[in-house]
Amino acid sequence: MKKLIERTLSENEEIIPPTREELVEHLPYVVGFKAGRVKLAFRKLLIGFTDLYAIDIVSQQDGIRVNLEGEKSRIIVEIRREDSKAVALGEYKGPRGWIVKSKLPGLAQGIMEASIREVQAGVEASAAPDVSLALSTLSSLTRIVSKSMLVATEHLVIRGDALEQVQRLLAARGLLGKYRTLYVSGAGMGLFRLVFTDGKLVGVYVKAGGQDHIGDPEALSLLQGLFTIKVYALLEPLEEVLAR
Repeated sequence: MKKLIERTLSENEEIIPPTREELVEHLPYVVGFKAGRVKLAFRKLLIGFTDLYAIDIVSQQDGIRVNLEGEKSRIIVEIRREDSKAVALGEYKGPRGWIVKSKLPGLAQGIMEASIREVQAGVEASAAPDVSLALSTLSSLTRIVSKSMLVATEHLVIRGDALEQVQRLLAARGLLGKYRTLYVSGAGMGLFRLVFTDGKLVGVYVKAGGQDHIGDPEALSLLQGLFTIKVYALLEPLEEVLAR
């Protein structure tokens, strides 16, 4: 397999297999879902390639392996720990290789973001869970995504204006008035997670420059670059989802 990208791990970071929902949240090029599979669309110049993939996440001794088995193609990405670095390796088998292979580093970036976690002491659940804190934990995030449906996907170039761009996107799609609670994720060079209830921002988590920012909307100004935005509508009250 070909080396795609690498990044330095901090002292407390480990490579941990993500859930399927967590992985899908971070994957770029997602354009839809069907029968438990994810649809990815790759484009270069004016030519594109689309396939429907089943996701298989395998834990390995030194990292994880993600197999994307498509109807017409196959993608494998491994995230391995090598000393103090996380290294992504990948390969593609199928048509339009010159298109898809050029997108593998971006795919590996999303998988890496989903699988690298800071190991820290667990936080006790409270009767009234803090939404921003919940957005920083894998267990709470999994519950939110599993009780939601994907209602919008967009690619945005962010220049320190993530909140404003997300609010414009939600307004343009008419989502704020249609759903009581929305969960928004953004993945690129860094990541962010937002929760809106009744049109108000009630939860913020940002990871920028390797640092976690919990409950600080100002940290959104640190984000720059192309981000994949996904909007989920919660199917159950947020309080009940987080209390489980």
